[in-house]
Amino acid sequence: MNRLTLVMMTCGVLFGSVAVGQAEEASDSAPQWLWASKDAKSETIYARRAFTIALLPQTAKLSITCDNGFIAFVNGKKVGNGDEWAKRYEFDVKKHLQSGDNVLAVQATNEGSKAGLVAQLVMTHKDSKSGSVVTDKQWWVSREKQEGWQAPSINTEGWQRPVLLGKMGMAPWGNVFAKAGSKSSASSAVASEATVHPKGFAVEKIYDVPKAEQGSWVSMTIDDEGRLYCSDQGGKGLFRVILGKGDEAPKIEPLPLKVSGAHGLLWAFDSLYVCVNEGSFGGHKAGLYRITDSNGDGDLDEVTSLRRIEGSGEHGPHAVVLSPDGESLYVLGGNHTKPPVPETSAVVPNYDEDQLLPRSPDARGHAASIRAPGGWIAKTDPEGKSWEMFCSGFRNQYDVAFNADGEMFTFDSDMEWDSGMPWYRPTRIYHCTSGAEYGWRTGTGKWPAWYPDALPPAIDIGPGCPTGVVSGLGAKFPVKYQRAIYAFDWTYGTIYAIHLTPRGGSYVAEKEEFVTGVPLNVTDGVIGKDGHFYFAVGGRGTTSALYRVRYQGDAPTEKVNGGNKLGWPERELRRQLENFHGRQDTNAISVAWPHLSDEDRFVRYAARTAIEHQLVSDWRERALNESDPQAALTVLLALARQGEGSDRDALLVRLSELPVAEMTEAQKLEMLRVLSLTFIRMGRPDEGTAREVAEALLPHYPAASDALNRELVAMLVYLNAPEVVSRTVPLLSQDAVALEEIAFDDALLKRSKGYGGTFLQQKESNPQRQQIHYVYALKNATEGWTPKLRRAYFTWFGKAQNFRGGASFGGFIENFRKESLAKISDEAERAVMDALSKTAVRLVPKGFEEATTETIGMLANMKFNKDTLTAKAGTKLKLVVVNDDPMKLMHNFALLDSDSLAKVLESSIALGAQGMAMDFVPDIPEVLASTPQVAPGRQFMLYLNVPEEPGDYPYVCTYPGHGQLMRGVLTVTP
Repeated sequence: MNRLTLVMMTCGVLFGSVAVGQAEEASDSAPQWLWASKDAKSETIYARRAFTIALLPQTAKLSITCDNGFIAFVNGKKVGNGDEWAKRYEFDVKKHLQSGDNVLAVQATNEGSKAGLVAQLVMTHKDSKSGSVVTDKQWWVSREKQEGWQAPSINTEGWQRPVLLGKMGMAPWGNVFAKAGSKSSASSAVASEATVHPKGFAVEKIYDVPKAEQGSWVSMTIDDEGRLYCSDQGGKGLFRVILGKGDEAPKIEPLPLKVSGAHGLLWAFDSLYVCVNEGSFGGHKAGLYRITDSNGDGDLDEVTSLRRIEGSGEHGPHAVVLSPDGESLYVLGGNHTKPPVPETSAVVPNYDEDQLLPRSPDARGHAASIRAPGGWIAKTDPEGKSWEMFCSGFRNQYDVAFNADGEMFTFDSDMEWDSGMPWYRPTRIYHCTSGAEYGWRTGTGKWPAWYPDALPPAIDIGPGCPTGVVSGLGAKFPVKYQRAIYAFDWTYGTIYAIHLTPRGGSYVAEKEEFVTGVPLNVTDGVIGKDGHFYFAVGGRGTTSALYRVRYQGDAPTEKVNGGNKLGWPERELRRQLENFHGRQDTNAISVAWPHLSDEDRFVRYAARTAIEHQLVSDWRERALNESDPQAALTVLLALARQGEGSDRDALLVRLSELPVAEMTEAQKLEMLRVLSLTFIRMGRPDEGTAREVAEALLPHYPAASDALNRELVAMLVYLNAPEVVSRTVPLLSQDAVALEEIAFDDALLKRSKGYGGTFLQQKESNPQRQQIHYVYALKNATEGWTPKLRRAYFTWFGKAQNFRGGASFGGFIENFRKESLAKISDEAERAVMDALSKTAVRLVPKGFEEATTETIGMLANMKFNKDTLTAKAGTKLKLVVVNDDPMKLMHNFALLDSDSLAKVLESSIALGAQGMAMDFVPDIPEVLASTPQVAPGRQFMLYLNVPEEPGDYPYVCTYPGHGQLMRGVLTVTP
């Protein structure tokens, strides 16, 4: 210790201590977000602020939050923790303060590149005076954890002043402390009583885990004797649980090993396999380990490293699971975990990002540098010597389980910050098959379920935080629940029973809430040797407990033997094709080829993957000459992925020959994906070819479905087709008839005020995902803009101010706005559009708040569903024009002046080639009000002033040919 430090400690100043007077002077200052640097990545920092008080306060309340999580201490005593940055956590810390020196210390953890800690300690006294300590420049931070760092008096040499990011209220966090916050951290509370929902079941807590001694349990396994093994997420170690008989309490034995932080535990081959994730306890860094009893005395004492795995944290290495045949292990890694350099791969190893348009990274920097393959599942032998990449493309799957058919299932996480965006993918149950790709990509790049080069989920669950996955096999449960897969959701305190029904080579699924609680931070579970279901709660430093679910009803509980005969032939066929994955075999092409046209998507996928593992030279010519449309689409996809640049023109010719008119929507989407991959992997076409392709696609755009429109707009923008702008901008004013895409369960969301509250706000604002996708595509368009179209486009950003979504929602919209402005070369025009895009747009125009509302829809054979409408002269009318035409045609609505119908229809036909760009509405005074061409499944709100003169006013669809049938009369009464 240097002399200056000694003098300062002797004087009681201690590197940033403040007297109470100083604290009181700062009471009006706003807390600031701080971190160790501006460019933070996934890391943990240690922050502290020492201060001095002369007298104990009457009250002392700490408000705090952190992006992404924190543990707060006052004078070395933990006062609480939290992991929902959008929530204000509040703790009563009066009992922890002392006269004299004090310290507020925080362990802060970040996941991604946006990081921030904010806190405010407010103390009030009997004389009504108050003092505060806030996050400001007087704090100290360190990336290294020092002994006693939470204590008031330490040597802070080597620490640094924080980087102040901005005051409370700054983007992207907003004024978190202004939001309703909990009185205490839910994560610091003891887990609530759990509720099991199906009749005949009972759930009970059998053990409260003392956090100080045994930590927070996140993984579990069971050995041959029925003993459980559990791991703390931090450094408390591994524990063996000997279950008691009846209501007898379990016995807990700490293993005398310096191994901890395991997200995966497995008992197999007389060994305990441990997938270490966090920390480096005892020198055991992230990776797969095998722990054995070296001398046969019954104690596990020898730790062998099988393979290091590069990754850590909540998206790091996860579960290790035994294969159904008992011969192999499966190991999981989240999307921040590099694959363990597998010796072989069932996944064709040339995976890539495969983005047609430039991908936008997460607006808050999460996973911005992560690339394919994302999360993965690998297979290895009991000694961990030879590894095979089994499947990939997950976001952050924590665990897997096998059903009675020996098929693997996982519960993959969502990116809740993306909610409200068109690329948001809710948590989902995947059937994990050999060689499969599931399409996670960072930022806007996530693949939709219709991409044929990925496999779809068995079911979308919704918002959540997936942890353990458990098979019901071995439970003394009714057959339905033995066959179920149990999926754990940490955030919403739910264990789902997933019921699977075979379909082709895969399954469809239904979810049932099995166990719930608030809070109930479920992490992992097992089926005990006694047939009961045991599960743990904990994780992220929360209090852990061990629960047991028993069946006490009257239904039969005989053990399930054998798999489900339904769907067996298709699954067996798929498995036979999977035998060719990862190896070259002279028989693979001839065996797999007949199944490229199979009706089942999983069988086709397995067949294509088998062929992709073979030399392209052995099947290229056959692919280009395949006559069956579905087989051709499947194998041309393979060629686009595996071929060379010289194959591009031949691919384009063959695609142009396919019978588009006879295709299903799924096949059209598949064709567009093959076309995209041809350009992505083999290079852009020349200008002439691009125009030819665009002209072939333009007659189909806009299409009858959102999915087709998403693919078509992206392709037409990529091809620089100028027509795409005039056909797309009108779609920005058309809303979905109902909430788009995601089924929100309000009761579920209310179990988590933080994450759930965000989704509830989003639901209320109903962000228009399809419109956002159009904006995402059009920000890349450079041709086809007119002043009118440009104004309409930038006006949309003002409308978007009404939408709410996840934490990255606003940042994405703002980035799209800036990128769009950058495309405008004229500085004056850019300034005008900048101002326009910042001007908020009311969803209901001023003056129309009390307007009369009428709705008009569409019938088949070009008919409005109402021949007449009535309105009072001079009033305000809101007309909701809904295109629910069963024939999926586009229509508009135009209100005309009296006796002008013939003139308007003639004028609309005379528009000729300009008609589409003008929605076939002539710019003449006889058209009193009109909508754009409304796409199928969309609605347009037409706000109009009813004419002052009573009488009959015709309305019509002006699309050529429609107006002869699609018409009616608005009767204006006095």
